[in-house]
Amino acid sequence: MSYIPKEEIDKKRNELTELLVKGIAIINKHIKNLEKDQSNASLIKDLEIGIDNLKGRIDLINKGEWFEKLFDKPPKAKGRGGFGLSRGFGEFLWQGFDWEQEIMTAVRSIERYYGSM
Repeated sequence: MSYIPKEEIDKKRNELTELLVKGIAIINKHIKNLEKDQSNASLIKDLEIGIDNLKGRIDLINKGEWFEKLFDKPPKAKGRGGFGLSRGFGEFLWQGFDWEQEIMTAVRSIERYYGSM
């Protein structure tokens, strides 16, 4: 039994998917810049794994009933985190460059939205 209407669930699914797609676009933009220097190969690989992780989240929320089941609990009983994305990206984005901060901002906005649902 969902505590919110299906239309609202679909709206939240679409908004979260949009945030994930924007995050992927930001990361891809920075990968293109990093590809100019071969010494960034390991970092690029990590970022590509991060993109795969974001794409997996898109698949998860858009296929099956997993996303709908999030709304089976009363709003105050949810207490969910934010997908664990910032922890994963934070393991290798720690130098504080502007491009790293832009990626982390996108990732944290995804987590905040997910955590607020």
